[in-house]
Amino acid sequence: MLSINRAAAATASFAIALALAGCGSTTPATPPAATFGATAPAGTLAAATPVTPTPGSSATAAAATLVATPQTSAVPSAPASAQASAQASPAPRTPPAPVGSLDPASSDAGVVGQITIPDDTRDPNANRSGTSQIVGVEADGSNCSDSLDGTEFTAVAWYDAATNGMLHQMAVSVPTDTVPANDGEIRAGITNGAVYADFISESGSGTAYSGDASDQDSGSSTIDVTLTGGTLVFTYAGTTWDGIDFSGQMMCAGMGG
Repeated sequence: MLSINRAAAATASFAIALALAGCGSTTPATPPAATFGATAPAGTLAAATPVTPTPGSSATAAAATLVATPQTSAVPSAPASAQASAQASPAPRTPPAPVGSLDPASSDAGVVGQITIPDDTRDPNANRSGTSQIVGVEADGSNCSDSLDGTEFTAVAWYDAATNGMLHQMAVSVPTDTVPANDGEIRAGITNGAVYADFISESGSGTAYSGDASDQDSGSSTIDVTLTGGTLVFTYAGTTWDGIDFSGQMMCAGMGG
């Protein structure tokens, strides 16, 4: 985890990026030394492909109430107290599994990300439908850390060597009190977090895809967070301000006790 000052700068930069994403367009720029990080080493990433893996997800089993149905019988009915309702136990939840080849060990910063866009209708000349990955580079500013005031936790991956069509930045931010503290713990259905992904494009416009319910112009997203084996897994799904659906994961290694 980086120093608290660097983490604060990273969180501030993420907020600015989300604001710009609300306009439907960002122009990639070289991040300041104390901001977010990047994607995979040169030659290891590919631009969006038509393959669309299904990101891991989690669901909560609904409790079912069973009520006895009165029936006509020659045998005396059982006492009313014996007809009490019974509740089914919720099914155990399984932590989301890594999608495809996503592996935080491939990043020297221990942070990686993936986004799937089923149908990108934004720019027919720069269609980003499919799945893209980013492997954060520590020297570019990639990290997973709390904000200076301790209210937000942000995972951010930067890859400054990205070329046209590749991910340049990805970030997920959630309230600090929603981050699991125990191995195997899941925090599901977080709607007050934010997701941001930015591509390199020759056109320099329409490259950002974000979901941030705190900003009415930045779409929305739902995030699940799991701590498993010292790795934080953020599984998300969202919709951009202009109606483009997306989903994916980010991972941070070396977390927890």
